Amino acid sequence: MAAAPRICAALAAVFALSAASVAFSPEGSDVAAFWPAAGVGSGLLALSPVRRWPLLAAALVVVAAAANMVSGREPGVALLFGIANTSENLVVAVALGAHRARPWLRTRADLGRLILAGLLGAITAGVLASATVVALREGTFVQVASNVAASHAASELLVLPMLLVLWDPRSRQPHTSAPLLRVVMAGAALAAFAVVHLDGQELPLAFLPFLFLVACAQLLSLRGLAVVALGCGFVVTILTAYGGGPFAAAGLEASTVGALVQLDLVVIALVSYPLGIAIAQTAASTAAVQREQRALRAALEREERAVTRLHEIDRVRSEFLTTISHELRTPLASVLGFTQMLADGDVGATTPEQDAVLRRIDRGAHRLSGLVDNVLSISRPEAVEAVPQRHTPVEIATVLEHALQAIEHLVWDRELDLRVGPVRDGTLVVGDAESLERAVVNLLSNAVKFTPDGGRIDVSTEVLEGPAGRQVQVAVRDTGIGIAARDQESLFERFFRAEAAVAASVPGTGLGLSIVKDIVEDHGGTVTVISALGEGTTVLLRLTAP
Repeated sequence: MAAAPRICAALAAVFALSAASVAFSPEGSDVAAFWPAAGVGSGLLALSPVRRWPLLAAALVVVAAAANMVSGREPGVALLFGIANTSENLVVAVALGAHRARPWLRTRADLGRLILAGLLGAITAGVLASATVVALREGTFVQVASNVAASHAASELLVLPMLLVLWDPRSRQPHTSAPLLRVVMAGAALAAFAVVHLDGQELPLAFLPFLFLVACAQLLSLRGLAVVALGCGFVVTILTAYGGGPFAAAGLEASTVGALVQLDLVVIALVSYPLGIAIAQTAASTAAVQREQRALRAALEREERAVTRLHEIDRVRSEFLTTISHELRTPLASVLGFTQMLADGDVGATTPEQDAVLRRIDRGAHRLSGLVDNVLSISRPEAVEAVPQRHTPVEIATVLEHALQAIEHLVWDRELDLRVGPVRDGTLVVGDAESLERAVVNLLSNAVKFTPDGGRIDVSTEVLEGPAGRQVQVAVRDTGIGIAARDQESLFERFFRAEAAVAASVPGTGLGLSIVKDIVEDHGGTVTVISALGEGTTVLLRLTAP
């Protein structure tokens, strides 16, 4: 409606329809039975940007006043009638909420809002027009106000919905009926109203054409139904104005005939639109369900292809893990074997310093072997033989000592303040020493990686007494980059890496904490992470004490 040609066309329609409404007023009545210009004017404002309302309102006043003058009314009366009509248009547009968003006619709530807006606008027009008639012409306020309000309400309920539907891009609905059938049914509805309201038709058959409207609602789109309903309204108005149909033939007063015509028009609207909207919503819901079903079938087909592909990937992965397991174990076996030979003096005596180095090599090789077993177990449990773990009392101080030795190479060239708190003598936990050492190594490695130079790492132990029994808590605290709250729920998922770690380009596989969790839970303990972005991280291991 914003384009200039459409605005000009709408204004021209307001002028022509206003003049025609006066011409087709029931004989002996000063008020038109149907004022379609009201619906056109309301539609023009409702479907235009609110910034253009002042200019459009002024244009509507001028056009409506000109139409009234052409119809033989005095300039003063014509101008006031133009102001009354335009005031109605503004009230309807605001009541529809058109000043906030473009209104449509898609749901029952939209229809209820339109009916309310139409009634408010019609009452506005009736009050202002009646005040004009009482002030400048002869007339009764209540009678004129009720007649004007009724004729304008009929217009708002027939014409305005058609405009809202025609400009709605979503008002088209798929048709299952044949085009010829739809054309025939639309023509039958118009013909039925015409036959009932022909000159000389005196039988009270005004209700029969509504059966055709119901059929149209079943077969036509909401757009088509709106056009047919408006056409039927024009047929009733024009033929009754020429004395046709049961209303004119009954010999009633002109005002009564006008009231019956207005009631007929309102009934046309209230029969057509609620049924049409309900059917359109049902059709839209059915189409949406069908789209969802098609999307579901497509998704299932993609899932089937993905499952087939995953089976193939799993087969290839199994072969790869079998190969890599062999390739990793072979050199590790050589390292462990030759280290043992050196330690046993099979190739010559060693110095105490060399013995210390050999012990570290041996520990590191065993630790690497354990890590290989752990990674392979995570990736595919059947890739390696299950290694039974012996849970026995273990000195937590020894676990910490070996873990710190294992990460020495990580802190050699770093400026970090690594502090280990004292451990009470005889502090034991129940578990497997190698596994627990691996868990602590992972935590210390993470703390070193994610703490910038100049930071601090604290390792402490504490014996706790509580409902769960006696436990030993190992705490690893750092002043590193921390972990965002949204990432903390996924920390223990395999291969998960927090956004802060990725952004800081810190290397890693995302397996460390998942391995820690598996080890700790296997020991009947718990692991807790407390962190905030930019404020460091604390990881608490709670292990069962004997």
